[in-house]
Amino acid sequence: MTVFLFTFTEREKIYNLCEALTGARFTTSYTRIGGLSRDLPPGWVDQCRRFLHEVTVNFAEVEELLSRNRIWVDRTGISASFPKTSLLITA
Repeated sequence: MTVFLFTFTEREKIYNLCEALTGARFTTSYTRIGGLSRDLPPGWVDQCRRFLHEVTVNFAEVEELLSRNRIWVDRTGISASFPKTSLLITA
């Protein structure tokens, strides 16, 4: 699997979470002045936590794919390194 497909898959998972939350893949009508248009759907928080665990594992795989890819390193002069602070997500 390529880095593009790994990250594309993660993006689709984010879109699916947004769709489950708002009813549409892209929407600006979910938020309202003073709050949201409706409550979280049942099970949404568990889905989000599961995604956060999966994306952390997949980031590690992507980092390994890029940092060990000689073509990537030769072309860019850098190896991939995701800052650990970007993975700190409060739950």
